[in-house]
Amino acid sequence: MSSIALPSVTRINNNAFDECYEGFKLDFSGKTDGIVPTIFEATLSAAPAGMQIIVPPEMLDEWKAAPYWSDYASSIIAAE
Repeated sequence: MSSIALPSVTRINNNAFDECYEGFKLDFSGKTDGIVPTIFEATLSAAPAGMQIIVPPEMLDEWKAAPYWSDYASSIIAAE
């Protein structure tokens, strides 16, 4: 399983994770600015099966409701 930490990202372009493997983790747990990054309709369209999106616990609900992130709400989990 691979992961990438993205603590200061504010925007992610289309198809950014097309080459990632099954079980990949996007780790936003270190994000401290309180802003859910902007993504676009195709940003995660080719994301691998079983991908996890790890977010700060205090932002979990906001992240799951954000435009286009909401399509992946079942993959979004709170950091421990």
